[in-house]
Amino acid sequence: MHFQVPQFIETEDKIIGPLTIKQFLYVAACGFTSFLLFFVLEFWLWVIFAILLMSVGTAFAFAKVNGRNLSYFAKSALAYFWSPKVYTFAVKRAAPALQEPAAKTYQKARPLAQIASTSQMKDLGEKMATTKTAIPKRELALPPSITEAPQSTKEHYEYVRKITGDKEMARHVDYK
Repeated sequence: MHFQVPQFIETEDKIIGPLTIKQFLYVAACGFTSFLLFFVLEFWLWVIFAILLMSVGTAFAFAKVNGRNLSYFAKSALAYFWSPKVYTFAVKRAAPALQEPAAKTYQKARPLAQIASTSQMKDLGEKMATTKTAIPKRELALPPSITEAPQSTKEHYEYVRKITGDKEMARHVDYK
């Protein structure tokens, strides 16, 4: 059994001469309004309004934008301007700051100019990088099994220059 599938569903039927019913109604409504204004307005004012009305009527009847009638865009514009708009403003709240206990007091950091020499800085840096004892209230102490284990390897620390030019302290372990 064969069924006929409609081919041209987007085209409207031409009812009144070469015009569709919508095109005819747009032109007829603007022509009738212009006819009524002829009796109400002065002639020079009527000419201006008649030209405007007929150009709007023919634009709505025949103008197409991207394959759609101008009336589609006019309906969309009216719906946009007429409908209520909801604008939401979401405030980004920062995460609550962790509150430190009031008993802790912190010393102000000294500027680098007050530190005596670079040798003291090197010693301090080496101590911080190589110490096996925990800094109180900042790090956990190592388990006793690790600290009491016999050292069968030789290890020492040295500065290594990276490709970028930065210096980094590295531990060199000799497993021989």
